[in-house]
Amino acid sequence: MIKLEEDKLNRKELLDNLFSIFSTFGNQDGQGLTMLINGKYGTGKSTLLNFIKEKNLSEKNKFNIVSYDAWECNYFENPIIPLMYSLSKLENNAKKVKEAAKKVVKAIPISFFKTLANITKIDVTAIAEKEADEFSDFDKYKNAVDNYKSILKEYCKEKKTIFLVDELDRCLPEYQIKVLESIYHVLNIPNLIVVIAIDKDQLDTSIKSKFGIYTDTYGYLSKFIQYEIDLPKGNTYSYVQSLMTFAVEDPEYIKPILANMFQSINLPIRDCQIVVQKLNLICKEIKDNWGYTSPYYYYYPPSVLFLLLLKHTNQKIYKKYFSKPVEISYDKKKSSFKNTIFYKFLNDIDNTEFKNIFDNLLKEGYGQAIALQLINLFDDVAYIDEQELANYLNRSAEDVIQLISKSRFNNHYPQSRNSLISKIDIIL
Repeated sequence: MIKLEEDKLNRKELLDNLFSIFSTFGNQDGQGLTMLINGKYGTGKSTLLNFIKEKNLSEKNKFNIVSYDAWECNYFENPIIPLMYSLSKLENNAKKVKEAAKKVVKAIPISFFKTLANITKIDVTAIAEKEADEFSDFDKYKNAVDNYKSILKEYCKEKKTIFLVDELDRCLPEYQIKVLESIYHVLNIPNLIVVIAIDKDQLDTSIKSKFGIYTDTYGYLSKFIQYEIDLPKGNTYSYVQSLMTFAVEDPEYIKPILANMFQSINLPIRDCQIVVQKLNLICKEIKDNWGYTSPYYYYYPPSVLFLLLLKHTNQKIYKKYFSKPVEISYDKKKSSFKNTIFYKFLNDIDNTEFKNIFDNLLKEGYGQAIALQLINLFDDVAYIDEQELANYLNRSAEDVIQLISKSRFNNHYPQSRNSLISKIDIIL
């Protein structure tokens, strides 16, 4: 779990704003506040909720805070049970809230439990002593819920309570809607702020799958959500650079290029972390006989990252070009650039974000030199028509010839290429 002091996405300002909202709102017109934090998968929603709890501790528990993991509890057909269970973890004189929650669970009609038993494979019908009239059971249940809301309302008068809801977008569409409706009916009370971290687009899709594609999702959600903010995407460019631990030639040029490769394909933060860990593993520091760190050649980490990103985002294309080692050929002739394997690869990625990596590399000198090494992962660049290669790289033919002659990677082609790919396959 990332600590607030380790945050590299600069969420401090967002947290300060959230705490200002918590302090100011949540008690208007006798109602609480339900807010939505919108963010795609891997953008740090769960981390932000943890930061909220950590910041609250640093401010001497300014608010009562409790969490609800919807994914862990989605096997309950009735979300009220896990919702109340989560709230039962409240501290500071919350005994009455816990007791009221138990009464609600005991009052749930037996038909609810029968459905629950089918889902969990647990026989819970023993909780009810006898079959009862369905309407009478429902009255008892409704009265128990009303009593619970009343006691929770009294509890929240003493100190504002924040209820953090996470992992809802991992649940089935129907369950997502049940959770929202349960929160609205049971937890809409003064001084209780519900914070739901979710992918709004995914939630819209769930609503339309339940009620139809023409459903006004904005109007529907407005019943449950009073306030909505988008989670800042963060500066991927600087963040991934801060995670790189290896030594490389000219790091002031190469590491920004590596960061730009991540940013070129809009990789989520969580995925960036996963890929950088593997990049660091393959490019771990190498010390010479005197204990000094030997930096990697400028082209090596970009070549590693290129393969990692391709396999992470599109295994089908990766396997198409890198599933087998390349054999040494002793009878090679100059080939047209358009007849190369790399040219076929460019066609395969033409309509994908991955093409942005090459478009950005070709904009400046170091990137062009790196692009030449990436081409070398597909074809021996020494046997590609220099002028056609130069036209693609936006360099002169003389420059390309010089780069190829000085290429340490190409001196051991295809062994170096095959060795690198074998490392990629081992850790993935």
